[in-house]
Amino acid sequence: MFDYFTVANAILRTGPDPIDATASVDIRWTGTGERLQIENDAAGFGGHHKNASATIEWSAENAEGYFFSTVNSSVTTVTHAFTAHVRNGVFHP
Repeated sequence: MFDYFTVANAILRTGPDPIDATASVDIRWTGTGERLQIENDAAGFGGHHKNASATIEWSAENAEGYFFSTVNSSVTTVTHAFTAHVRNGVFHP
């Protein structure tokens, strides 16, 4: 992933050289029990959806010693999440 800092740098591929880094993401999904079944034969998809909540903790570091993290400081809570079993294309009856 690159951060070119400006649109011009991104388009022209100029700016600072990329630095290798490692990122870790921990997402925890919790079902709320609310279920919904969606079938749309005209559009060719359907499935079972379950409302959920999720929290995300992440960290990133590189060999130069830079370290960023939300672990033990703050947790991002996702307000709109769901898990699903979806059928589409040739798999939709």
